[in-house]
Amino acid sequence: MLSIFPKLLDYSLFAPFLIRITLACVLYHFSKKNTDISKYKKIINPLLVIASLLLIIGLFTQAVALVVGIYLAYLIYKKIQAKAFLTSGVNYYLILFVLCLTLLIAGAGRFSIDLPL
Repeated sequence: MLSIFPKLLDYSLFAPFLIRITLACVLYHFSKKNTDISKYKKIINPLLVIASLLLIIGLFTQAVALVVGIYLAYLIYKKIQAKAFLTSGVNYYLILFVLCLTLLIAGAGRFSIDLPL
């Protein structure tokens, strides 16, 4: 397939970097927004902070994307059970889930500690 802007293909490894930083910022904000005192949130919130830090530095990116993707799939499943699918909250989870899948497939991109084997 021909590209309209073939010179931009030289920068294709910057796309996972931008996705990684965006997902990390959103996860960090998501962990700080959840101020629920339940045991569940006391465990999940620090894990989300750790996941966002690992995504920012680019360490274990695909493993973090897998774990966060499973968590987001669980949140989407809970919304489906509550018959709230395709509401405003689920769209948010769905976009983040797709970002996790993209990082899982494409890898960490530039400016990461992870190196492709």
